[in-house]
Amino acid sequence: MGQTCARQTNNTVTPVPQPEPEGTECKCLKVKPESKQYVGMIQGFDQRFEANNCEVIFLPTNTNEVIQAITEIINNPDYKEHFSIKGGGHCYENYVFNKDIRAIIDVSLMDKVFDAGGRLFAAESGGTNWSLLKELYRKFGVVIPGGSCYSVGLGGHICGGGYGLLSRKFGLTIDYLSGVDIVCVDSANKVACKKLRKGSTVEEDQDLLWACKGGGGGNYGIITCYYFENLPPAPQNAYLVTVSIDWNGLTLQKFQTLLDILWDIVSINEPFFAILHIMHISAGEIPFLFQSAFDKTEYFYENTYSRFIAALNTANIGLKESTIPIIGHPSSTGILNIAQQLTWFEAAQTLNSSGPNQCGKYKSAYMRKRFPPHQSEMIYKYLTMTPSDLADLGRKFPDDSNPDYSQFINDLSVNPIINMKQSIVQVDSYGVAVNDVGTTDTAIPQRDSVMKLQYQTYWKRSPPPSLEKTKPIDRYNRFQDWMHLLWINQMFKDVYSETGGVPDPYYTPATSGEADGATPLYLHSCTNPSPSLPSDRTVDGCYYNYIDDEMMSTIQHHYGVDRKEARNAVLRLYFENNLVRLVKAKKQSDPNDIFKHGLSIPT
Repeated sequence: MGQTCARQTNNTVTPVPQPEPEGTECKCLKVKPESKQYVGMIQGFDQRFEANNCEVIFLPTNTNEVIQAITEIINNPDYKEHFSIKGGGHCYENYVFNKDIRAIIDVSLMDKVFDAGGRLFAAESGGTNWSLLKELYRKFGVVIPGGSCYSVGLGGHICGGGYGLLSRKFGLTIDYLSGVDIVCVDSANKVACKKLRKGSTVEEDQDLLWACKGGGGGNYGIITCYYFENLPPAPQNAYLVTVSIDWNGLTLQKFQTLLDILWDIVSINEPFFAILHIMHISAGEIPFLFQSAFDKTEYFYENTYSRFIAALNTANIGLKESTIPIIGHPSSTGILNIAQQLTWFEAAQTLNSSGPNQCGKYKSAYMRKRFPPHQSEMIYKYLTMTPSDLADLGRKFPDDSNPDYSQFINDLSVNPIINMKQSIVQVDSYGVAVNDVGTTDTAIPQRDSVMKLQYQTYWKRSPPPSLEKTKPIDRYNRFQDWMHLLWINQMFKDVYSETGGVPDPYYTPATSGEADGATPLYLHSCTNPSPSLPSDRTVDGCYYNYIDDEMMSTIQHHYGVDRKEARNAVLRLYFENNLVRLVKAKKQSDPNDIFKHGLSIPT
């Protein structure tokens, strides 16, 4: 029998038979290099990444066509080793778009949202954060606590965790996930859709469903539909306010005081959401956003915000009206200055921008305690770097494969040809409802952190007018890429230099007789029994949806291990002891390792 899709009629679901696949060729829409839309579909949100050697883009509209597309791909030896899955196109690394990709399955036309009956709501994986939020709110009056960046695709966002501005109030999106439809490939290369549901007595199915709750995209198969149960009612109102901290006069001591005050506020067990966007000093200010979602009879935590402002004033930390837009994830918006009481839907619209498409690099860390002095000192050092400081950084860590960069470095010493105004360390509040769930209930183990950090830097590939026209633009663009990546990667290593250059939750203090002075992360293979985590740890690893390929190089160079050991160590940063069960689910659902990328779960 063929697969079925669901047609909604007055909030009921009627199965509609679909035609049987004919042979191994997919009958869905295909975009090829000669197609008009091809150029616009081989690049994602990050302009660094392009799949300019892609030969075909499949655009399925239902699960049958996904089955046909993956069948055609695995029967083509070249495509089988060089294909990717695309939803919203926001992957933080080049795993979807790169020069080796020959085929892409783009699920963005699969975007229906419907009432699946029995208090279940279903969303196809090709939709976006905004399309799902709008449909759930307007049709059913419920909400998921997912991201607010409107164009981020559901396919990767939800199975990676689904974190957003309502998470302190309602938890993570995966905490409501009760089922998925996922297309998998078995050991005989047979392609089929598995309909996984909560309550199944088949252990293999439960392992795979659990893995889809935080184990990330591109690992087990192609999720075509998500099913949610007991979604919370959408809030009616929201209190929203932003203010900026003035960089002028913000010494290191005051900066560290600012971070301590922030910790004192976000560690309160209240379900508001707060973000401190610590912009580079060239931006002139550090925006702070505070949102509380509530109903008419609920307290909306205005006094908490007032306490934060009072503490800043007591510490003589300068405040100013915001003059720059808020950029970053999970929220991005224009300039806001006044405190506003809005409907919750208005607030969601206000904060739903993804910002412009441009180049970017991201890194992340969870924190269980306030910033240690060394970490805050390093963050301050890198966010206050002058053009001359950046030139010195370039000289200290030269790119030997591009000796001609030295001419740009010399220019940088006297001319700000690198724009750092969109370079940020973003501190998001975390915890509260997120931490009501156990560390092994989903694949995400970070269930007692209080802050979530995202290191970000953005830039556009266009030379400044001051750059000498005799220097080739493409060479400048490559230099600009390198300089931004060097800055953020080296900052991350220095911030976490006391734990091996990464936020390693397993790193323990030195004991007598240890050669390297500590027990490092890389010793913990992904197949080892679960080692214990220090109860007094400050950092708690990283977030898989903010994937960061460069950490493998950091671990390789720091410990002198091979690439495989480094990959396993990085996966431990994301999943800690839950990695063992994720590997088990991978071996069961994708034994031939069809679905893989640079940091995918190994078989």
